[in-house]
Amino acid sequence: MASLVLTDSSQLTVDSFKKLPDQIMKHRSSSSFLLPGVTDSKTSGPSRDVEKGEVTQPSGETPGGTPPLDELPRAPSKASVFAGKSGEEGLSECPLCLNELSVECFPELCTCGHRSCYDCFQQYLRMEISESRVGIACPECSEPMHPNDIRMILNDKTQYEKYEDFMVRRVLAVDPDTRWCPAPDCSFAVIAAGCASCPKIKCERLGCDAYFCYHCKAEWHPNQTCDAARAQRSPNVRSSSISFSQDSQHRDDIKPCPRCQVLIVKMDDGSCNHMTCAVCGAEFCWLCMKEISDLHYLSPSGCTFWGKKPWSRKKKILWQLGTLVGAPVGIGLVAGIAVPAMIIGIPVWVGRKLYSRYELANKHKRNLAIAGGVTASVSA
Repeated sequence: MASLVLTDSSQLTVDSFKKLPDQIMKHRSSSSFLLPGVTDSKTSGPSRDVEKGEVTQPSGETPGGTPPLDELPRAPSKASVFAGKSGEEGLSECPLCLNELSVECFPELCTCGHRSCYDCFQQYLRMEISESRVGIACPECSEPMHPNDIRMILNDKTQYEKYEDFMVRRVLAVDPDTRWCPAPDCSFAVIAAGCASCPKIKCERLGCDAYFCYHCKAEWHPNQTCDAARAQRSPNVRSSSISFSQDSQHRDDIKPCPRCQVLIVKMDDGSCNHMTCAVCGAEFCWLCMKEISDLHYLSPSGCTFWGKKPWSRKKKILWQLGTLVGAPVGIGLVAGIAVPAMIIGIPVWVGRKLYSRYELANKHKRNLAIAGGVTASVSA
């Protein structure tokens, strides 16, 4: 069964990122297809190891038809902007660093009208990329920044390639047929559409050629089921990690995302347990490590919004009993208080409003208006 290998994320243009999920769904039934930035071993072109950042680019070509970084407008430094400038030109205050700089120090964004200085923008982008964030928004509003603006302002080829790699990984993470080569120091992505019936997958990376299983995502195990191979590997895994599990004081601070398996670090201080993966966007509970909905912490699962561990079995049973017994009682109590309060309170409120409005009017007219308003509120 044919499979696809991710070789170069730099070939993905801005439009390609938007179309990539649709193309995956459109060609899911085909045996072999190519995506922008995803090629097989027979396709000539640039190749990249996503993990190592190794790139092989044929001469005379630019990835994805995009202009090289050197041809984009460069982010000027303060010294180059102020060189030869007179003090009569207009200045503007940066909302981030509060420094007054020349208007040329403020890049214009395609998606919104907010403007900050180049230095603050570059520091902001580097911080977001270092945290594996790809949905980078304007620092002053929630409008997402255009990748061309990020490339121009960042002015750093290495950082921008890392940003592109994160974008490719996020797209691949949501595809159920994506498989990552388990060989050490490889991390090639293979889109194995339709390989469930023939689970033997080969990594097409030059020098790797490792075989692994589509179902268990581990090394290929001929003449063995996935469960048997997993049981055979488990003693070795436990023996190699037992010292870390016993000696590490912060082993509960690092857990893999339940969707894309990216390791996530969280301070074990009892803070919010509702986590969002920065790579694939999955929302999950830090206690049970399952993808959740908004009602997860109200369910009898025992997971709490804050805290270091789930409830005990005794607390779960008490919560369920309290919900079954207390909910009807609570609803009846609230209704018993709210209904009389509305029956009495609304006419009183209407009468006071009408009295204040007709206070200077004729007595008979005022009384007639109040009586009519109170009667209407009671009947309604």
